[in-house]
Amino acid sequence: MEIAILAVGKIKDPSFQCKIEEYAGRIRHDIKLELIEIKDSGPKGEGEKFLSHKKLADAHLIALDEHGKQFSSVAFAKYLAEIPRKIVFFVGGPSGLDKSVREAAHECVALSGLTFTHEIARLLLLEQIYRAVSILKNRQYHRE
Repeated sequence: MEIAILAVGKIKDPSFQCKIEEYAGRIRHDIKLELIEIKDSGPKGEGEKFLSHKKLADAHLIALDEHGKQFSSVAFAKYLAEIPRKIVFFVGGPSGLDKSVREAAHECVALSGLTFTHEIARLLLLEQIYRAVSILKNRQYHRE
């Protein structure tokens, strides 16, 4: 499994940055993971940067969107395991994702029905990817 996360903006809060790096490090023990930050330039400009990124070639594109499909953690793990190629997640900025990104994505996925800041969304996504990898590897991290 190979995952790239394209996200808008830098993480300014050091405590969020520390936790993001912690989960990214845990994930990288098992799979290839890239975190790529796109400069905040409004939804349309960000959409253009997202859709022109070289990481999209032959990838399965997933847009994080509050109206997307919701999964349990176990179902999310199975969903990721069934994708036979590189996965690219799009995490929007404060104004969300441009319509063009949602339309280009193979799927829209919601972390919750709630709305989160882009920093929290990025941290939650990484935690859920780590949980998914742990489930797939039969590790104790996830308890049912």
